[in-house]
Amino acid sequence: MTRLIAHGAVFLLLTGSFSALSAVPSAAQQPQCEAANTLTRQNNRMIWQVPAFSGPVKSVRSESVPDPASPRSEKISSKADFSPCGEMTHFETRKRDMTGRMIVTSTLSGSETRNIDSYVFRVYRHLPGKKARFPMTVSTAFTKDAQQQVTGGKGKMYIEGNETAINGTVQIQRKDGKLTMFTLTWPDIYLTLSYKVGYDDAGRVSSLTSAQPDGSGESVTYYTYTPEGYPATKEVTNNKTPSGVRTLTMCLSRDHHGNCVQERIVRMPSEKNKKNAVPEQYEMTIVNNIIEYYQ
Repeated sequence: MTRLIAHGAVFLLLTGSFSALSAVPSAAQQPQCEAANTLTRQNNRMIWQVPAFSGPVKSVRSESVPDPASPRSEKISSKADFSPCGEMTHFETRKRDMTGRMIVTSTLSGSETRNIDSYVFRVYRHLPGKKARFPMTVSTAFTKDAQQQVTGGKGKMYIEGNETAINGTVQIQRKDGKLTMFTLTWPDIYLTLSYKVGYDDAGRVSSLTSAQPDGSGESVTYYTYTPEGYPATKEVTNNKTPSGVRTLTMCLSRDHHGNCVQERIVRMPSEKNKKNAVPEQYEMTIVNNIIEYYQ
Protein backbone atom coordinates (compact mmCIF):
# COMPACT_ATOMS: atom_id res chain seq x y z
CA MET A 1 0.00 0.00 0.00
CA THR A 2 2.82 2.41 0.85
CA ARG A 3 4.41 1.75 -2.54
CA LEU A 4 1.11 2.38 -4.33
CA ILE A 5 0.45 5.65 -2.49
CA ALA A 6 4.04 6.74 -3.05
CA HIS A 7 3.80 6.09 -6.77
CA GLY A 8 0.57 8.06 -6.94
CA ALA A 9 2.10 11.02 -5.11
CA VAL A 10 5.17 11.17 -7.34
CA PHE A 11 3.03 10.63 -10.43
CA LEU A 12 0.79 13.58 -9.55
CA LEU A 13 3.80 15.75 -8.76
CA LEU A 14 5.28 15.40 -12.23
CA THR A 15 2.45 14.61 -14.62
CA GLY A 16 0.16 17.56 -14.79
CA SER A 17 -1.65 18.01 -11.50
CA PHE A 18 -1.10 21.76 -11.68
CA SER A 19 -1.14 24.11 -14.61
CA ALA A 20 1.78 26.20 -15.91
CA LEU A 21 0.67 28.24 -18.93
CA SER A 22 3.02 31.22 -19.04
CA ALA A 23 6.59 32.25 -19.84
CA VAL A 24 9.45 33.58 -17.74
CA PRO A 25 11.11 36.99 -17.42
CA SER A 26 14.00 37.68 -19.77
CA ALA A 27 17.40 38.85 -18.57
CA ALA A 28 17.00 41.95 -20.76
CA GLN A 29 13.96 42.97 -18.72
CA GLN A 30 15.95 42.63 -15.48
CA PRO A 31 19.34 44.32 -16.29
CA GLN A 32 20.19 44.87 -12.63
CA CYS A 33 20.11 41.13 -11.93
CA GLU A 34 22.66 38.42 -12.55
CA ALA A 35 22.18 36.96 -16.03
CA ALA A 36 20.35 33.63 -16.07
CA ASN A 37 19.51 31.13 -18.80
CA THR A 38 15.85 32.06 -18.95
CA LEU A 39 14.92 29.37 -21.49
CA THR A 40 16.35 26.68 -19.21
CA ARG A 41 14.52 28.20 -16.24
CA GLN A 42 11.29 28.17 -18.25
CA ASN A 43 11.84 24.56 -19.28
CA ASN A 44 12.53 23.53 -15.69
CA ARG A 45 9.26 25.07 -14.56
CA MET A 46 7.31 23.39 -17.34
CA ILE A 47 8.81 20.03 -16.34
CA TRP A 48 8.15 20.48 -12.61
CA GLN A 49 4.62 21.81 -13.29
CA VAL A 50 5.09 25.06 -11.38
CA PRO A 51 4.13 28.66 -12.29
CA ALA A 52 6.14 30.68 -14.80
CA PHE A 53 5.24 34.19 -15.90
CA SER A 54 6.71 36.84 -18.20
CA GLY A 55 7.60 40.41 -17.35
CA PRO A 56 8.39 41.92 -13.92
CA VAL A 57 5.89 39.81 -12.00
CA LYS A 58 5.76 40.42 -8.25
CA SER A 59 2.95 38.07 -7.23
CA VAL A 60 0.17 35.88 -8.62
CA ARG A 61 -3.03 34.84 -6.85
CA SER A 62 -5.31 32.30 -8.51
CA GLU A 63 -8.79 31.00 -7.71
CA SER A 64 -11.06 28.62 -9.56
CA VAL A 65 -14.74 29.11 -10.29
CA PRO A 66 -17.23 26.55 -11.64
CA ASP A 67 -17.56 26.46 -15.40
CA PRO A 68 -21.23 27.14 -16.30
CA ALA A 69 -20.94 24.58 -19.10
CA SER A 70 -19.96 21.75 -16.75
CA PRO A 71 -21.95 19.80 -14.12
CA ARG A 72 -18.72 19.24 -12.15
CA SER A 73 -15.60 21.26 -11.40
CA GLU A 74 -12.49 21.16 -9.23
CA LYS A 75 -11.59 23.61 -6.49
CA ILE A 76 -8.13 25.08 -7.13
CA SER A 77 -6.29 27.96 -5.48
CA SER A 78 -2.67 29.05 -5.70
CA LYS A 79 -0.27 31.85 -4.85
CA ALA A 80 3.23 32.66 -6.07
CA ASP A 81 5.73 35.39 -5.19
CA PHE A 82 8.74 36.41 -7.29
CA SER A 83 11.91 38.38 -6.62
CA PRO A 84 12.77 41.39 -8.84
CA CYS A 85 15.20 39.08 -10.64
CA GLY A 86 12.49 36.58 -11.57
CA GLU A 87 13.22 33.82 -9.06
CA MET A 88 10.15 32.27 -7.47
CA THR A 89 10.66 32.84 -3.75
CA HIS A 90 7.56 30.93 -2.68
CA PHE A 91 4.50 29.31 -4.18
CA GLU A 92 1.73 26.99 -3.15
CA THR A 93 -1.09 25.39 -5.13
CA ARG A 94 -4.01 23.58 -3.54
CA LYS A 95 -6.43 21.32 -5.36
CA ARG A 96 -9.52 19.61 -3.95
CA ASP A 97 -11.70 16.99 -5.63
CA MET A 98 -13.92 13.99 -4.87
CA THR A 99 -12.71 10.47 -5.64
CA GLY A 100 -15.56 8.10 -4.91
CA ARG A 101 -16.66 8.92 -1.36
CA MET A 102 -13.27 10.35 -0.42
CA ILE A 103 -12.24 13.99 -0.49
CA VAL A 104 -8.72 14.24 -1.93
CA THR A 105 -6.79 17.45 -1.27
CA SER A 106 -3.33 17.85 -2.77
CA THR A 107 -0.87 20.71 -2.30
CA LEU A 108 2.33 21.53 -4.16
CA SER A 109 4.64 24.13 -2.63
CA GLY A 110 8.23 25.18 -3.11
CA SER A 111 10.79 27.81 -4.01
CA GLU A 112 13.75 28.54 -6.28
CA THR A 113 17.25 29.68 -5.53
CA ARG A 114 20.24 30.05 -7.82
CA ASN A 115 21.41 26.50 -7.02
CA ILE A 116 18.35 24.49 -5.92
CA ASP A 117 14.70 24.04 -6.86
CA SER A 118 12.81 22.65 -3.85
CA TYR A 119 9.29 21.19 -3.89
CA VAL A 120 6.98 19.56 -1.36
CA PHE A 121 3.89 17.61 -2.45
CA ARG A 122 1.23 16.52 0.05
CA VAL A 123 -1.89 14.38 -0.43
CA TYR A 124 -4.72 14.34 2.13
CA ARG A 125 -7.54 11.78 1.92
CA HIS A 126 -10.56 11.87 4.21
CA LEU A 127 -14.31 11.30 4.32
CA PRO A 128 -16.69 14.30 4.26
CA GLY A 129 -17.01 15.80 7.72
CA LYS A 130 -13.73 14.28 8.90
CA LYS A 131 -10.53 16.21 9.55
CA ALA A 132 -7.72 15.94 6.99
CA ARG A 133 -4.46 14.98 8.67
CA PHE A 134 -1.33 12.82 8.32
CA PRO A 135 -0.79 13.47 4.61
CA MET A 136 1.49 11.44 2.37
CA THR A 137 4.39 13.82 1.69
CA VAL A 138 7.09 13.84 -0.99
CA SER A 139 9.83 16.48 -0.79
CA THR A 140 12.37 16.82 -3.59
CA ALA A 141 15.39 19.10 -4.05
CA PHE A 142 16.86 19.41 -7.55
CA THR A 143 20.39 20.81 -7.73
CA LYS A 144 21.39 23.15 -10.60
CA ASP A 145 24.56 24.49 -12.15
CA ALA A 146 25.30 28.12 -13.05
CA GLN A 147 23.34 27.76 -16.31
CA GLN A 148 20.28 26.51 -14.36
CA GLN A 149 20.70 23.00 -15.77
CA VAL A 150 19.56 20.27 -13.36
CA THR A 151 22.53 18.19 -12.18
CA GLY A 152 20.85 15.76 -9.76
CA GLY A 153 18.93 15.78 -6.54
CA LYS A 154 17.47 13.88 -3.64
CA GLY A 155 14.05 13.18 -2.21
CA LYS A 156 12.28 12.15 0.95
CA MET A 157 8.93 10.41 1.28
CA TYR A 158 7.02 10.08 4.54
CA ILE A 159 3.64 10.25 6.24
CA GLU A 160 3.46 13.29 8.51
CA GLY A 161 3.23 12.16 12.13
CA ASN A 162 5.38 9.10 11.39
CA GLU A 163 9.13 9.34 12.01
CA THR A 164 9.96 6.77 9.33
CA ALA A 165 11.19 8.40 6.11
CA ILE A 166 12.01 6.83 2.75
CA ASN A 167 14.97 8.46 1.03
CA GLY A 168 15.35 8.72 -2.73
CA THR A 169 17.82 9.94 -5.33
CA VAL A 170 17.60 11.71 -8.68
CA GLN A 171 19.76 10.74 -11.65
CA ILE A 172 19.74 12.79 -14.84
CA GLN A 173 20.74 12.43 -18.49
CA ARG A 174 21.53 15.34 -20.81
CA LYS A 175 22.08 15.68 -24.53
CA ASP A 176 23.21 18.82 -26.35
CA GLY A 177 22.97 20.75 -23.10
CA LYS A 178 19.34 19.79 -22.42
CA LEU A 179 17.80 17.57 -19.77
CA THR A 180 16.46 14.55 -21.69
CA MET A 181 15.71 12.09 -18.88
CA PHE A 182 15.63 11.96 -15.11
CA THR A 183 14.98 9.02 -12.82
CA LEU A 184 13.69 9.02 -9.25
CA THR A 185 14.70 5.95 -7.28
CA TRP A 186 13.28 4.93 -3.90
CA PRO A 187 15.27 1.73 -3.10
CA ASP A 188 13.56 0.97 0.24
CA ILE A 189 10.22 0.39 -1.50
CA TYR A 190 11.67 -0.87 -4.82
CA LEU A 191 10.19 2.04 -6.75
CA THR A 192 11.84 3.61 -9.80
CA LEU A 193 10.19 6.21 -12.01
CA SER A 194 11.71 7.55 -15.21
CA TYR A 195 10.72 10.69 -17.11
CA LYS A 196 11.69 11.48 -20.70
CA VAL A 197 11.69 15.10 -21.86
CA GLY A 198 11.05 16.13 -25.48
CA TYR A 199 11.75 19.52 -27.08
CA ASP A 200 10.49 21.43 -30.11
CA ASP A 201 12.69 23.09 -32.74
CA ALA A 202 12.92 26.25 -30.61
CA GLY A 203 14.37 24.30 -27.67
CA ARG A 204 11.20 24.50 -25.55
CA VAL A 205 9.75 21.55 -23.64
CA SER A 206 7.10 19.92 -25.81
CA SER A 207 6.50 16.61 -24.01
CA LEU A 208 7.10 14.80 -20.73
CA THR A 209 6.67 11.02 -20.67
CA SER A 210 6.61 9.07 -17.42
CA ALA A 211 6.66 5.31 -16.95
CA GLN A 212 7.68 2.59 -14.57
CA PRO A 213 10.36 0.16 -15.75
CA ASP A 214 7.75 -2.40 -16.82
CA GLY A 215 5.96 0.21 -18.94
CA SER A 216 2.91 0.46 -16.69
CA GLY A 217 1.43 3.73 -15.49
CA GLU A 218 2.63 5.60 -18.57
CA SER A 219 1.38 9.14 -19.10
CA VAL A 220 2.41 11.88 -21.51
CA THR A 221 2.16 15.65 -21.07
CA TYR A 222 2.13 17.67 -24.30
CA TYR A 223 2.78 21.42 -24.55
CA THR A 224 1.99 23.75 -27.44
CA TYR A 225 2.99 27.40 -27.89
CA THR A 226 1.56 30.49 -29.58
CA PRO A 227 3.37 32.11 -32.55
CA GLU A 228 4.67 34.70 -30.05
CA GLY A 229 6.23 31.94 -27.94
CA TYR A 230 3.78 31.85 -25.03
CA PRO A 231 2.56 28.45 -23.80
CA ALA A 232 -0.87 27.81 -25.33
CA THR A 233 -2.06 24.41 -24.12
CA LYS A 234 -1.05 21.59 -21.82
CA GLU A 235 -2.54 18.14 -22.39
CA VAL A 236 -2.01 15.21 -20.02
CA THR A 237 -3.00 11.74 -21.21
CA ASN A 238 -2.94 8.49 -19.29
CA ASN A 239 -4.08 5.51 -21.34
CA LYS A 240 -2.41 2.72 -19.39
CA THR A 241 -4.92 2.56 -16.53
CA PRO A 242 -8.53 1.28 -16.63
CA SER A 243 -9.81 4.70 -15.56
CA GLY A 244 -7.61 6.61 -17.99
CA VAL A 245 -8.13 10.38 -17.86
CA ARG A 246 -7.19 13.15 -20.28
CA THR A 247 -6.70 16.68 -18.90
CA LEU A 248 -6.49 19.71 -21.19
CA THR A 249 -5.51 23.18 -19.96
CA MET A 250 -5.93 26.13 -22.34
CA CYS A 251 -5.49 29.87 -21.94
CA LEU A 252 -8.65 31.92 -22.58
CA SER A 253 -7.31 35.44 -22.00
CA ARG A 254 -3.91 37.15 -21.65
CA ASP A 255 -2.67 40.50 -20.37
CA HIS A 256 -0.26 42.89 -22.13
CA HIS A 257 2.76 40.87 -20.90
CA GLY A 258 1.38 37.71 -22.51
CA ASN A 259 0.55 36.14 -19.15
CA CYS A 260 -2.60 34.07 -18.90
CA VAL A 261 -5.23 35.74 -16.70
CA GLN A 262 -7.97 33.17 -17.32
CA GLU A 263 -7.69 29.51 -18.25
CA ARG A 264 -9.96 26.51 -18.59
CA ILE A 265 -9.08 23.04 -17.30
CA VAL A 266 -11.04 20.15 -18.81
CA ARG A 267 -10.87 16.60 -17.46
CA MET A 268 -12.36 13.93 -19.69
CA PRO A 269 -12.04 10.20 -20.40
CA SER A 270 -8.92 9.20 -22.29
CA GLU A 271 -9.11 8.26 -25.96
CA LYS A 272 -9.53 4.55 -25.21
CA ASN A 273 -12.41 5.25 -22.79
CA LYS A 274 -14.09 8.00 -24.80
CA LYS A 275 -16.63 5.66 -26.42
CA ASN A 276 -18.07 4.84 -22.99
CA ALA A 277 -18.17 8.45 -21.83
CA VAL A 278 -21.28 10.35 -20.79
CA PRO A 279 -21.52 14.16 -20.36
CA GLU A 280 -21.37 13.88 -16.57
CA GLN A 281 -17.85 12.46 -16.86
CA TYR A 282 -16.54 15.72 -18.32
CA GLU A 283 -15.28 18.13 -15.65
CA MET A 284 -14.49 21.75 -16.52
CA THR A 285 -13.01 24.44 -14.29
CA ILE A 286 -12.21 28.10 -14.90
CA VAL A 287 -9.13 29.56 -13.14
CA ASN A 288 -8.65 33.33 -12.80
CA ASN A 289 -5.15 34.72 -12.21
CA ILE A 290 -4.64 38.10 -10.50
CA ILE A 291 -1.13 39.30 -11.37
CA GLU A 292 0.76 42.13 -9.65
CA TYR A 293 3.85 43.60 -11.34
CA TYR A 294 6.89 45.46 -10.06
CA GLN A 295 6.74 49.15 -10.97
